Amino acid sequence: SEWLPLRTAARDFDRLRSEAMQGVARSQWHLAQIYGLCQSYSLDPPRFLASLDAMAGQAPASRAGIERLQRRMADRCSKVDSGEPIPHEAINGWLEIAAGNGSVAAKINLRVSSLEPLSAQEMDDLVGAVARAPDPDAMLELSNLALRPVEGAMSERHAQVVGNPLAGVAWGIAACRIGAACGPGSMAMDSICINSGQCSYASYETFLREELVPPAQVERLDRMVAEVMSLIGRR
Repeated sequence: SEWLPLRTAARDFDRLRSEAMQGVARSQWHLAQIYGLCQSYSLDPPRFLASLDAMAGQAPASRAGIERLQRRMADRCSKVDSGEPIPHEAINGWLEIAAGNGSVAAKINLRVSSLEPLSAQEMDDLVGAVARAPDPDAMLELSNLALRPVEGAMSERHAQVVGNPLAGVAWGIAACRIGAACGPGSMAMDSICINSGQCSYASYETFLREELVPPAQVERLDRMVAEVMSLIGRR
């Protein structure tokens, strides 16, 4: 998902929430994503911004990116529910509703949060759902699930693109290539900045390649990205 445009953020948030209340699964998913990224800010804005100041003090190379992030969070999150604190239940609640209404991205997100073992059948079903109707958000979520081990025997083709950390990277890169918001100022990059202090990368793909992929694994990664693209019917 992407941030709402700053100039119309308050109006667009009201529209998004109205659509979510009316049962639109994609809006329910997007609302949950915005709630999730803005929650820490909403609970105590000065403390949240101060924590980013402290992060900038320890990572001078990321200072400019962190300062831009502070402005984005303050400008956008203050428009969410008129700046009221966001309870955790609101995030999970909308995820569960979106999943129940058919959002594959929400289903995968909830599965990522679960500590239950991941069966081959379940992973086959989720990969198959994404392959049948490729959605950039669902693929980004699958990148977080694909790195986990799977119990049992999957279909041969699906097994080639899940079950190890490199598979997760491949799904993330493929998501960016079919239109996921992966550039500077995207929700994906802002989340990385908040959680890791890595705030100076130009794109999500660059971050993944430089931070998570050893040089010896680059060729294997590229083959895996090509396999994911082929699986979803893209080249």
